[in-house]
Amino acid sequence: MEKVILDFYTDTCPNCRMLEPIFNQLEAEYKDKGIKFKKINANVENALANKYSITAVPTLIFLEDNKVKDKVLGLRPKTQLAKKISEVFGV
Repeated sequence: MEKVILDFYTDTCPNCRMLEPIFNQLEAEYKDKGIKFKKINANVENALANKYSITAVPTLIFLEDNKVKDKVLGLRPKTQLAKKISEVFGV
């Protein structure tokens, strides 16, 4: 089963910049658990942003085998995101 977290951001979004180090820390902590982390610029990847109905950034999309399992809108603390990862992916 492929588990992926997509981080939709834009270069001009202050909350996106604040999420970046949290996202990078989570990526380092969960890489051994088979979860892939991908950053996607919503302004550049318009088709992908439209596919996942991205209306605001930052937005995290949790995918399992290319199916949306959950979505988190806005900036969240690392502890809350780690809890969400555990809930969604069971790790």
